[in-house]
Amino acid sequence: MKSLGRQSYTNVFLHCQYKSILRKLGSALFLEKWGKDKDICVKDFLQYFEEQGLQKYPHWYEGAAPKFLNANNGLEATNL
Repeated sequence: MKSLGRQSYTNVFLHCQYKSILRKLGSALFLEKWGKDKDICVKDFLQYFEEQGLQKYPHWYEGAAPKFLNANNGLEATNL
């Protein structure tokens, strides 16, 4: 397996930081937008999503594991 140079590790780190910032901003905008909805089902979902998807399990999204498969099907992961 080919070794990554120092520059490549720096690029991966910066990319991950960028994705993390975008995720936080996107989550805040999502909650702000849908938080204005008066439907009780939407409010219940937002509460659940914030507790489970943002606080309890913050690393569920694709960008949390760089350099790993982004599909749970190994064959599908090789599609280009």
